[in-house]
Order: sequence, then structure tokens, then C-alpha cells
Amino acid sequence: MISKRSVFSLEELEELLQSEVSVILFIHSKTYDYKISYEELVELGVVNGPVQSTQSLSHENYLMIKDKFKHNQ
Repeated sequence: MISKRSVFSLEELEELLQSEVSVILFIHSKTYDYKISYEELVELGVVNGPVQSTQSLSHENYLMIKDKFKHNQ
């Protein structure tokens, strides 16, 4: 059952669901004018190499990024 908005049409979703897929529900919490760069994420230790797949973000790293945005507004 898909009850949220999707960038895919119903036909595309039906085709995708014929095989194993991962579905991620994103929650938009706030919009910032400042854009944090990949280099800044590396400097903060949030990532330690190329981001090539879905990764989790610890609460500690979330707070660190949130603080970085707050100071750059």
C-alpha cells in the first residue's frame, strides 16, 4: 500500500514491486538556506569516504549538522 506521494507513476511502482525494493520515507523537518558540502561532512566526521549507498545518521551527528546550520544562517 502506498499512501504518500511518489515520484513514480502507479504503473512504474507496479513494475518496481515485481522485484525486491527498498522504500524510504523521508521526513522534511526544516529548510535551511545554507548548504553543507560533502567536504564539510568529511571534516565533521559524518562521512569518511564516498557516499555510494543509503547510510544511517547517528543522533550525535544529526545534532552536529544541525548546530553547523544554525551557526551559518
